[in-house]
Amino acid sequence: MAHTPKETAEEARRRAGDPSTSARELFSLASHTDAGVRERVAGNPATPEYVLLLLNQDADYMVRAALANNHATPAAVLAGLSQDPSFLVRQFAASNPTTTAPVRWMLLNDASAPVRHGALSRWSDEDLAGLYRQVDAGEHQELSTGALVSIVMECSLRQIVNLVDVNNALDPRLRAAVTTIWTDLL
Repeated sequence: MAHTPKETAEEARRRAGDPSTSARELFSLASHTDAGVRERVAGNPATPEYVLLLLNQDADYMVRAALANNHATPAAVLAGLSQDPSFLVRQFAASNPTTTAPVRWMLLNDASAPVRHGALSRWSDEDLAGLYRQVDAGEHQELSTGALVSIVMECSLRQIVNLVDVNNALDPRLRAAVTTIWTDLL
C-alpha cells in the first residue's frame, strides 16, 4: 500500500517521539519539513544534546516550547529560551527543573503571569516563604508589581493546597474550584 504524505508525516511523528529511535534518525527528523515532527523530536527525552541545540533556533514556537519543556534540554539552551518572544516557551523554560535559579529569578519579572507562575513553581515552600518574608521586610525592590502579585498568589495557593492535603477538609468540588480560580487568575 502506498503511503500518502499525511501518513508519512504521521509515521515520522511517531518515530520522532519514540525514545527508542536512534540518535541518527532523530538528527534526520530534526530537519523534517513538518513542524509537528520537529516538535516531537524536541520533546523526546532521548534526543541527543547536539540535536536539541539545532532545534533551539527553530522558527516554529511549538518546537521551541517542546524543547523548553524537555528535561534533557541543557541549562544554557533554557537560558536562551527564557528570552523567547513566545510566553509559552518562556513558561515551559521557567518551570523546567534544569533551568537555573538565576534564570528563574529573572523570569519573576516577566510580563506574563503564567511565566512568573512557572518560575515560582520550582521554588520549595521554604524558599518561597523566605522570599515572601524578605519582600515583606522591604528587600528586593527590583521586583515588579506583577512579580509581587505572583508571589502572594503562589503563597496563598500553597497554603490552601496544604490545608486540603493535610486536613482533607475540602471536598473535591472545592478543590476543583480552587484550581479553576487559580487558572482563571493567570
